[in-house]
Amino acid sequence: VTGSVEFTANTSVRITTAVVNGDANLTLTEATHAGRTVMQTDVSADRTYTIPAPSAAGVKYHFVGQGEGSAADGHDIILRPTDDTEFFDGAVTFLDTDNEVSAIWGNGTNHDQFQINVPASYDIHICAASTTVWYIWGTVTGATAPAFSNA
Repeated sequence: VTGSVEFTANTSVRITTAVVNGDANLTLTEATHAGRTVMQTDVSADRTYTIPAPSAAGVKYHFVGQGEGSAADGHDIILRPTDDTEFFDGAVTFLDTDNEVSAIWGNGTNHDQFQINVPASYDIHICAASTTVWYIWGTVTGATAPAFSNA
């Protein structure tokens, strides 16, 4: 914003920075990660992001990641809620580096894990539809399609 900003009602503004995850698994919390971007660079092994049960509908998380720059990372990023009573519902677009585009769907009833396989990059959003269902959307780029499963 250049210049001044005037608020005429009860308005709050939250300015946030990205949370950069190191080469480690990550257990998210609403207080630290909700409404923010979690950035992941190249990792040395598969990494799991454990997502807490949402306190209410509307809780959002954003995940962005990239491989080491010249090719796919070689390791997976796994998104999963804290327990088996929360599920992903939605579609993620897969941009195959072999020039194909497809969609991968979470069914909302038993898909409690989303695995991003050897990504070159990804941009994933999740938003709580309720305290048991996460809407999911975004893109994954790589040579191996991501997958939803019942873990």
